[in-house]
Amino acid sequence: MAKTNIINTVYHYSLYSTYRKTSHNIKCMERWERFREKVIYKGAMDIIVALRKLPVTKHLMDTFLVDVSLITDKHMCFAVEGFFRDGLEKVGDDDELRFFCRNFVVVNKGDG
Repeated sequence: MAKTNIINTVYHYSLYSTYRKTSHNIKCMERWERFREKVIYKGAMDIIVALRKLPVTKHLMDTFLVDVSLITDKHMCFAVEGFFRDGLEKVGDDDELRFFCRNFVVVNKGDG
């Protein structure tokens, strides 16, 4: 039983280590500030490449909530939150759901 718990713990830690590498969690600010250029993505292609590096998930679109907190001529700030399941395999109702909340700042590139 202990071996199974260790394997599960290592699996979950390794799965979420990918998320932690790009996290902007204020509790870990001193860590990510040193690598700021590596965790801030500019332009559509950089954003897509960064998203493709994350583990495969199945997001439950009907749980999404988008909260727009600021819109100006130059910026838009919004948060997206909802639930997802890990992996691509077919999922059932008894699978563990995970919550996410991501904040975005979008800067106007110019005339559109």
